[in-house]
Amino acid sequence: MRQLLLISLLVAGCLRAQPGSAGGVAVDQTGKPVAGVHIRLITSDPNSNESDPAVYGAVSDKAGQFSVEGLKSGLYFVMAERTGFVQQMSRLSMLALKAGQSLTDYKITMAARALIVGHVLDEYGDPVQGIVVLVEPVNPNQSAGFMFGRMQVPTDERGEFRLTTGPGKYYVKAADMLRFRGDGPEIRTDGTPGTPFIATFYPSAANTSSAGGVEVAAGQDLAGGDIRLLRTG
Repeated sequence: MRQLLLISLLVAGCLRAQPGSAGGVAVDQTGKPVAGVHIRLITSDPNSNESDPAVYGAVSDKAGQFSVEGLKSGLYFVMAERTGFVQQMSRLSMLALKAGQSLTDYKITMAARALIVGHVLDEYGDPVQGIVVLVEPVNPNQSAGFMFGRMQVPTDERGEFRLTTGPGKYYVKAADMLRFRGDGPEIRTDGTPGTPFIATFYPSAANTSSAGGVEVAAGQDLAGGDIRLLRTG
């Protein structure tokens, strides 16, 4: 009996140790294969004793196909990158693999990146540096999300921002994230406004109900999205 139990444990251990593989195809939103996509599978086992997660990689070929061998069983984050594209997903992309499993039909959807360019200005029309600009989907139930775009950026010394995202309709919001929470309005006697800037939606709105949505297509560069900041009070 003990020998049978020992054999069963050994067999189970061997099965758990069997490496698996994962493969599939990278496509664009129309279903056309995308070559040159760098796919990374990153282990996400919270019980692992390894200080650094294992990272497996592959690059899609002309047919969009990719394959990764020698994978342990477990859960993996799936991250895909290619210049000019962003990874589309409805939630954080994960891949679950059993011991010895050979997965061949995992699909990764990439979307041609969209670019939103503009400036953040004060009430005098002067550029404001260090304001964080981000996009929020107009439709809260929008299922598609995008990874590896630059959907939140600070303005430069010219007040310019360049947001890289996927196609869709968004609110563009500018917020002064660097202001200390305890800061109050400055005491001024020269008649100029001393109250801090508030979060402002394009083109110059305090909330989404009066904001203008910005719609951008796949591969489109949309310029001129200037935001005029509002102040409190």
